[in-house]
Amino acid sequence: MYAEIQENPEMLAEIVSIEKAIVKITAAAAKKDTTPSICKHKKERTAKETKVIAITKTDWLQNTSWAATILIGSTLIWSISQNNKLKEQITSEKQQLKQQIGKEANTVAETEKLITIFGAKDIISIALVAQKVSPNSCAKVH
Repeated sequence: MYAEIQENPEMLAEIVSIEKAIVKITAAAAKKDTTPSICKHKKERTAKETKVIAITKTDWLQNTSWAATILIGSTLIWSISQNNKLKEQITSEKQQLKQQIGKEANTVAETEKLITIFGAKDIISIALVAQKVSPNSCAKVH
């Protein structure tokens, strides 16, 4: 396309005139700013600055509500923690009781065994008459 424009002088002249017209239109449409450059920078800075919002007094009811919420939340967390500690303590106590019951069951079994041995009918009882301290004493032979 560029080669065709270069070969045809009428087309080249038309393109040049269109470009000149565009430059004139944009120059006419452009707003001429006559303010000094220092003023321009100041306007730019003030336009970029954020608005300052005044702090108003907050409602005491809202603050009290937040404080109560924090208090209730922390109490709930503490209660859950205490509950978990108590559960752990109960499980350890149960284990200790199971061990103690196991030991007591063994002791009961041994005691019953001894009772059956000492209460058996094949035990011979011999009176120890010659004892001066206790004339009714007897010896048992298994």
